[in-house]
Amino acid sequence: MRSSKKSLRLALHRSPDEPVRGLGSVHVWLFDLDAGGQAPARSLLSADETHRAERMKGRVQSRRMLSRFSLSRQVLANLTGVDPEDVAYAYGVCGKPRISSASGRGVGFNISHSENVMVMAVGFGLDVGVDVEVVDLAKGSPAFYRAWTLQEAVSKLLGDGFARDEMRAPRRDFVSRTLRAVVARRQIIVTVAAAEPRDSPDPYQGVLSEEPPLLGVPAVDGAGKREVGQE
Repeated sequence: MRSSKKSLRLALHRSPDEPVRGLGSVHVWLFDLDAGGQAPARSLLSADETHRAERMKGRVQSRRMLSRFSLSRQVLANLTGVDPEDVAYAYGVCGKPRISSASGRGVGFNISHSENVMVMAVGFGLDVGVDVEVVDLAKGSPAFYRAWTLQEAVSKLLGDGFARDEMRAPRRDFVSRTLRAVVARRQIIVTVAAAEPRDSPDPYQGVLSEEPPLLGVPAVDGAGKREVGQE
């Protein structure tokens, strides 16, 4: 894939039922999977999702997976107008999910998590990929995390299951945006990549701008008010 010189507009959210305004942006939700100390509502999940979470080793990992499934259903339900438990998925050959119902037509989404942090990106009329990493400077520099999350976001945009051989994929222009934020007092780096769907004649649907806007990302654990800027 080829990176476009244009920039990507992002709109950030902290609540799954937060109103979404402006379909000309990629919308990004940042969640602390350990917030609240309450178990996620299993009634919202499919039997397969519950089974997958129960197979996880450790109660914390199981609860976090249940939370990821629950939060993603709540976000998509808010966007498509169906109940969370009625959100239905279909999967690509490498497992990338999409909404299978007519109400989700044109809604592209992708999810990433690192430790207790979950990020969900949604594009209208776009294919999207997202990757998040909790920053540990003992393991890598910010530049390392920027490069890593870009590589993973593009791979997930393609839906190729983290395959590194991109020669197998059709050549498509993509745009990306990397930002830093604070979630539950953890520094994170997030990269979002987006491209027009292969069958869309209308590239990017207005989500691009020639100059990147200033972007402040608030801490989302409720404890701090400071903002960190874009990368």
